[in-house]
Amino acid sequence: MILSSLLILNQDILKKGCKIFYIYRNPKDVAVSFFYHMTTVQAGTGTWDQYFDLLISGTHQAGRWLDNVPNWWEKIKNDKNTLILSYEQMKKDFVTNVKKLSEFLGKTYDMNFYEEVEKACSIKAMKKNPKLDPLTELVKQGKPGMIRKGEIGGWKNYFTVAQNELFDAEYHKVMVNHKDLVVEFE
Repeated sequence: MILSSLLILNQDILKKGCKIFYIYRNPKDVAVSFFYHMTTVQAGTGTWDQYFDLLISGTHQAGRWLDNVPNWWEKIKNDKNTLILSYEQMKKDFVTNVKKLSEFLGKTYDMNFYEEVEKACSIKAMKKNPKLDPLTELVKQGKPGMIRKGEIGGWKNYFTVAQNELFDAEYHKVMVNHKDLVVEFE
C-alpha cells in the first residue's frame, strides 16, 4: 500500500535529519487534478461522477487525501528540518514563499533570482518545458498533460452541490483532529 510505505519512508527520513520541503494542496482541487491526470494516462477512467465515487470511498489507486496529508502533517509539523507550505500560499505570494524556502535551505539570493524563478515556475512556462511533463506526446495529440491549469478553486466547476456536501462531511470528520492544518479552498 502506498500510504504505508510513505509513512515508513517518512519516519526514516526524519530520523536521519534530512531537510524536507512538503507542499500540500487543497483536496478538492487535488481531486480534479488527479481526475484529469487519470483520464489522460489511463483509458476507461470514466466520468467525473464515477471518479468521485471512487474518491469518496478511498478505493481509487492513490488513496484518500484525508488519509495521507493529515498523517504527514502530524509527523512533520514540529520537525525543525521540515518546511511546510500550501500550494495556495505559493500561488498567492510566490516570491515570499520561495524566499522562505531559500532561507530554510541556508541560501540567499537577490530579487532578480526570485523573479526569474517565479517566471520559470509559472504554469505557462512549465507547460512549454518538455522536461517537466512526461506526457508531452499526449499533449501534442490535444490531451491535457501533467500540467493543466494550476488554479485555486477550480473544483467548483466539477463538484455538484451534493458531492460537495458529501465531501465536506468526510473532510470534517477527519480534520476535526487536525485544526492546526490550514487548508484554503479559494
